Parts: sequence; C-alpha cells; structure tokens
Amino acid sequence: GVGRLGVMLPYTPLHHLLFMEPECPRLLVMTSGNRSGEPLEHTNRGALERLAPMVEALLLHDRPIRARVDDPVLFWLHGPRSIRLGRGRAPLEVALGRPVAPTLALGADMKNTFCLGLSERAVVSPHVGDLSSPAVDEALECSIRRLLGLYGLRPEVVAVDLHPDYVSGMVGRRVARELGARLVRVQHHHAHAAAALAEAGKGPPALAVVLDGTGHGTDATVWGGELLFLQGEGFTRLARLSPFPLPGGDLAAREPWRVAASLLTVAGRGEAVPHLLEAAGVPATHGRVVEAMVRTGVNSPLASSCGRLFDGVASILRVCHRNTYEGQAAMELQTLAEGARGLPPVPAVELRPGRPMEICLSPLIRSILDAMGSGVPAAEVALGLHHWVVEAFRRAVDLAAQQVGCRRVVLAGGCMQNGLLLAGFLEALEALGMEVVVPSRIPMNDGGLALGQLVLAGGGWRCA
Repeated sequence: GVGRLGVMLPYTPLHHLLFMEPECPRLLVMTSGNRSGEPLEHTNRGALERLAPMVEALLLHDRPIRARVDDPVLFWLHGPRSIRLGRGRAPLEVALGRPVAPTLALGADMKNTFCLGLSERAVVSPHVGDLSSPAVDEALECSIRRLLGLYGLRPEVVAVDLHPDYVSGMVGRRVARELGARLVRVQHHHAHAAAALAEAGKGPPALAVVLDGTGHGTDATVWGGELLFLQGEGFTRLARLSPFPLPGGDLAAREPWRVAASLLTVAGRGEAVPHLLEAAGVPATHGRVVEAMVRTGVNSPLASSCGRLFDGVASILRVCHRNTYEGQAAMELQTLAEGARGLPPVPAVELRPGRPMEICLSPLIRSILDAMGSGVPAAEVALGLHHWVVEAFRRAVDLAAQQVGCRRVVLAGGCMQNGLLLAGFLEALEALGMEVVVPSRIPMNDGGLALGQLVLAGGGWRCA
C-alpha cells in the first residue's frame, strides 16, 4: 500500500563481487543484520545463532566488526534529505558557531541517536534504534562509552527529553549522577525546531511548525501539531491542533481505529462509529468501551498530534485500521492521496483565538464524512486533508508572523517526511515571503532530536 520503493546502493566492493559470481541472482533482497526490535548482530557467532534460521544466506568475514553502524536512509525532495543517520554519514559533525559546554544529549526512545558537544561543534551519533529491549539499551550505552572515549569528552551537562518514562532519560539521569553533571530536560518539539536551526547555522528568533506523532508537552498533554515561537533558549506555543483523546494511550498509535472513533465522537458524529468498528473488524463491546473512554477521559490522554490525526483519518477512509509497522496508516494515506485524479475538496479552516490559538479539527472531520457520503473518491478526500493541514498552518504562521514580527519559519518533525506536506509547506510559506528552514543532513524525525537538545542545554545557539 506504499507508493515508493527503497533501493540500497552498493557501498562496498563485496556487493560488486557478489554480482560477478555466475550463480548470483540478478536481484538480492538484503537487510540489516538484526531481528526486529534488537540491535545489529556484529559477530559471526551471533549471526549464525540468531539470524541463520530466517535467511537463505549469510555473508561472513574474518575481520571483526568493532562498532555497530546501520545503513543510512535518505529520500529526495529538493535534494537529498536524511531519514536515518548511518554508515558513511555518521558520526555527523555540525559546526555551531559558538562554544558549547561539554554536553551529552540522549535524544528520544524512537530512532535514537545521541549527540556530543565539543567546543564549537556537535557530533551526532549513528542510528542506535528504538529503545524497546534490554539489548538495544545496552547497545546505546556501549555506543556512548565508545564515542565519549574516542573524542575524550567528560560531559558537564546531560540533556534528556521531558518525558518522565523514556529509557533515554533514565540512561541520561544515571550518567549525570555518575559524572556529577548537570541534568537538563528539554521539551520534545522545542528540540526538533532547535535541531533544524542548528544544522542551518542559524538561531532564534524563529517560528517553527513541528508536526509529528507524539511528544510530552509542558501542560501534561501529548503534543504533535504545533506552531512555536523560539526566543533565546525558550519558546512560546502560539498555535496547535485542537486536542482529542487517545483511548488506550500508546495503544492508539498501533490501532488507528481507536483514534478514528475518538475523532468522530469529539466531532459529534458518533453515529458513524458503529460502521467504522464493523469495517475494522472490532467487536461492538470493544467499541462501546472505547467510546466510554473518550467521553470520560479514562486512560485517554489529550493529544494535538498530527501523526495521530493522519492515523485516524486513514481509518475513517478505510485505508488502514491497524499499524503493523510504524507510520503504516499515514504512509498508505499519503500514497492514496498521491493517486487522486481530481481536485480535492479542501475543508474550511477554522481558527479559534486563544493562548495557544486552536486549529479546529471537528469541522474537518465532519467535512470528511460529508464528502464520503456525497461519493467523493477517497483519494481526493485524502489529498484534501493534506492541503487542509498546509493551509491551516499557513494561516496560523501568517497571523503569528504579524504579531511577533518574525519572517523565519522552521519545518520539523516526522510528519514533514511526507513529501506532499513538505512540498506544500515550502510553496505556501515561500509565497508569504518567509525564510523557510528545513533540515537535510539530520533527520526531521526523532533521529535528529539530540542535536536540538544539545544546543538548548549546552548553550550552543548561533545568534540570529
């Protein structure tokens, strides 16, 4: 259901030698040497024990691997843009333009990388992975020790995410205690924006549109659809997607039908929920429990997440009800939108004044249901959603720029890897005369988060 293929370019002579063998197939499907959720196997023994049952062949070598480094991943939009830092592209050094305290930034738990601050430069580690198993956690600590030793750094500052339960935060707190370093907690989306600015060699003031899955907010809710204004080392939240409940918390990220039920209920279209549940193959009893969770708020944290919005709409449009891998529903929704044959109906944007200003989702959801009921093709509805997100934040940025007098806009967060969104934002904001900053060398997803944490915690901002 995804409209793009990834290809691996040959990066060692061994790849060429393999294809020179007469018995080698014309096509090889090759992947990272690890089980899902575990770190790369870096010994022949480990590969033979754990990987051999899953593959047709293993390519072994008599030279030991000293450090695990995964493959880098890039996509192309107005030039190459990094999705994952890996072999040949990391450790990545970024010039900061001013001294930074000796700092270690731990990043996030998804797509983890960490970052070291040395004098006037930052060093971003290769991709470590999702911190979801003891083996990956151990690989993170091993990589930290190796890079600290390689660069001869003893951190005086340790930066971690604001989320209280992140494994990366636990590791950071332990390192800070052991070294007697100062611990600094950095808000997730603030770090995303700061990373983009740091890569570009710029600093505040700047507006930042940060769209991603979930990040711990300063108000005890889940953020992910934000317009921030960065000033000095702080920020102001100027606008957000209107919050909606996530029934089941983290489970909602794996089961988009839960988000869909929440969006429909909040929009006053609860009568559509039974049809949604039937299409998703969800027992009616489960559906009634989820509806009750949404209405009462039990185990249903509020979220302003763009990633979850895309998940929910994917389920409403019958595209994907369950994510078997991260981002599946949103990626399939993007593919559907790219196949639209006609001009999409773009729902009206409603902005509600306040601190922060709210970009109202209920009119959007009602418009999507009305379009489906009128026979508008699902592909056009999906494309209309993409255009709506761009238009909503374009209007919010326009209003904010007039209020704060800032014409620099940062685009960051995992949702910006959606080519339709990113291209739409670039066109819309440049038409407003904005200076638009978009990362290219560091990932816009959580793989670039540590760089932002470092410049905010270690004082590595370059003046505007």
